[in-house]
Amino acid sequence: MVLDILLTRTNAQRQQVANHYKKIFKTSLLNEMDNVEPNNLKLLLQDLSTDTSVLFAEELYKAIYTSNLQMTTSLLMDLWENEFDQVENIYKLC
Repeated sequence: MVLDILLTRTNAQRQQVANHYKKIFKTSLLNEMDNVEPNNLKLLLQDLSTDTSVLFAEELYKAIYTSNLQMTTSLLMDLWENEFDQVENIYKLC
């Protein structure tokens, strides 16, 4: 059921779901997923409930760290101005 909800929502709506879940149940939706098997499904659920700018920043960090020029260029070209600013702010925290 959670998967059905998360897959049919935008990223902003998924963030709202995660925030409401935390308010109602006093625990993070990500913490509830610790018992989910297999690990690929758990990773999918975590990524769906994570802000997109955080995911982009993590991928950009990996691409730069491994000197993957093609991946770095691809990630940077996919970002719009406000998305770039958000990723830049998150990247500074990595």
